[in-house]
Amino acid sequence: MTTLLLDPPVKSLAEGSTEICYAVLTVEGMPRAARPAVEALMVEHLRSPAPAAQPGTDPLDASWCTRWHRDGPRTVRCRQLLAAPGTELGSFAGALAGLAQAEGFAACVAESSAAG
Repeated sequence: MTTLLLDPPVKSLAEGSTEICYAVLTVEGMPRAARPAVEALMVEHLRSPAPAAQPGTDPLDASWCTRWHRDGPRTVRCRQLLAAPGTELGSFAGALAGLAQAEGFAACVAESSAAG
């Protein structure tokens, strides 16, 4: 008599994938007072550790924080490359879109094919 033991089913690798994806965060015309809220969303939704430096970037030139620039009277803007699993980027993009609509500024998280 032969006994066959079945292993438990293997979960799909796509579920909960930790493959790093790249996206460009663009914010324009944001009231300065909303900056902490955007950064809090980044902490909440982009939980995976980012690579030490983006591919093709000299580690000494890497951006270690979000660089905000004046955009107009009492507003700021930024453009930053993000690296995180796709699920985290999607979650962040949705939350950011809601904040942008509520606060009246333009924000976009656009998929990027490469870091360079």
